[in-house]
Amino acid sequence: MLYTEDDLAILENQEKAFVLDGCDSSILLPIAEAILSLRHEYDRGIALQIVREHDQLVMFQFVDDDKAERNLRFCAGKRTAELALGHSSAWGYVYSQIHGLASTMDMVYSGGAFPLKDEQGNLLASILVSGLHEGGDHRLIVRALAQALDRRCPEFEKLLA
Repeated sequence: MLYTEDDLAILENQEKAFVLDGCDSSILLPIAEAILSLRHEYDRGIALQIVREHDQLVMFQFVDDDKAERNLRFCAGKRTAELALGHSSAWGYVYSQIHGLASTMDMVYSGGAFPLKDEQGNLLASILVSGLHEGGDHRLIVRALAQALDRRCPEFEKLLA
């Protein structure tokens, strides 16, 4: 798949669409519920974590029966990429394809980690999903955010790893 800087801009605009004034469990719970309800539209299960970033507390965690500890390790690797790059791990994947960054288990450039930030760009929470293929993790997160926050954002239609 050939990616361009325009693809990075679409992914950045997705992040901007979900900027929050603040973030607590009353905001994160509907997001988790939306992810869990939408996951049934996919052909396999997921692992989900939502991390409150100011103290790195896992606020929500769920693992479908067909997933394992390995999926939580992928969530952690995607989060590491998100934290290092300041963008979603989908953005990291596209950036790595354009600029040649290598992925490791400690830093996974693949869709599935999405940052929730405030207007100043401070990271409030990370939404982490593992288990779907070809960008399904990222799409599930974005769909759930749109539903839970009643917002729209540009779609990223290209496949991801």
